[in-house]
Amino acid sequence: MDSRSERGGAFRTINGGASQSHGAQVFNGSKKFDCGAGNTLTLAFRVNVSECDPTNSGVWQVTRGTGIFAGARGSGKLAGTYMLGNRRGNFCEADGLLDRYTGELRR
Repeated sequence: MDSRSERGGAFRTINGGASQSHGAQVFNGSKKFDCGAGNTLTLAFRVNVSECDPTNSGVWQVTRGTGIFAGARGSGKLAGTYMLGNRRGNFCEADGLLDRYTGELRR
């Protein structure tokens, strides 16, 4: 999903924070996906970022679900590509992030 679409309301980052060590950053946060009709899925994520890299990577885990996602469990990996307009950017020069989540979701 393209984080630039976040303004449309289908999903949003609920909270997040970063820490830094030896030029690498770790970003922890959560993202809520709203599928309408009371069906939501909230994921916690942890992403590793190195300064000015074109991509990032991390892990995610389900923390909450409502509606058809109530009782959902799951986890996986995520990979992000920094975007600048319609082309690839890097962490130091980007206006968006194209995230790909892979893994398993169970009810």
